[in-house]
Amino acid sequence: MLGCLLGAVVGDALGVPVEFRSREQLSADPVTGVRGHGTYHQPPGTWSDDSSLLLATADSLIHNGYDPPDMMARFLTWLKGQAYTPHGEVFDVGIATRSAIARYANGAPPSEWGGRSERDNGNGSLMRIAPLALFTRALSPAEIVRCSMEVSGLTHAHPRSQLCCAYFSLLLPLLVLGWPLARAMSQASRHLAPFVPEEEREVLEEILDGSIVEAPASAIRGSGYVVHCLEASLWCAARHPSYEQAVLAAINLGEDTDTTASVTGALAGAMYGRAAIPEAWLRALASREYVETLCERLVERVYEESPRR
Repeated sequence: MLGCLLGAVVGDALGVPVEFRSREQLSADPVTGVRGHGTYHQPPGTWSDDSSLLLATADSLIHNGYDPPDMMARFLTWLKGQAYTPHGEVFDVGIATRSAIARYANGAPPSEWGGRSERDNGNGSLMRIAPLALFTRALSPAEIVRCSMEVSGLTHAHPRSQLCCAYFSLLLPLLVLGWPLARAMSQASRHLAPFVPEEEREVLEEILDGSIVEAPASAIRGSGYVVHCLEASLWCAARHPSYEQAVLAAINLGEDTDTTASVTGALAGAMYGRAAIPEAWLRALASREYVETLCERLVERVYEESPRR
């Protein structure tokens, strides 16, 4: 579990300096390790909103258990620059996430926080769902789906984003248990199938039938669209036999490099464990002690909760 959480943060940090670069640009100058500055002019090892919201979610679960409004309150605290940042400032935030937090801050009811339109299907809820996936691992598949869709809906309430989060939450605990990726994907799809409306089946088809991992590289996109992000992360994890190779492949797809690498890092970290994350990458991580302590505390809380379920 620790590998999953740290894997996500490290992947994010490696992708930050080259966010928005094209695949062609990265093919000419591929990322092979920790870099600094670049897109946001941040020091090496700096993580972005992906990890900030993941850590805020983890902190909420540690202190309050399953409490989506408390998660949203912590997202607002982060957006104000008061917590969950690597250097005391917010330098990146998605449009849908910012809008949802603003609606929350302005007193809108929970049903109105997350965007529900087709345009609200960025990867901003998928990138922060890993802590919830671990926390709910002992629940029934139906409860895992319900919780994941609700937590996605804090900022991204379109069914497509919610379903991608639910799939990820069904998948990650199986990988932590040592299931092969293909088998875990099949099981996650089977459990999610009853909740997928007809109008979403075709869009999610290659994820649900597992065929995305056989797609050629030319068919894989590293964009900020939630389906592209999940497809790319599954493809990178399936096609590369180590944490290091999978995360670097995700970054070098280009476009939304930090989030693709973060989601891939969660998958590969769950598959290979903390020991598979290069020590040099961990050493470079901004606020490393804070990140590791928070992740360790969530893992402890997950083990405390499991016997109660």
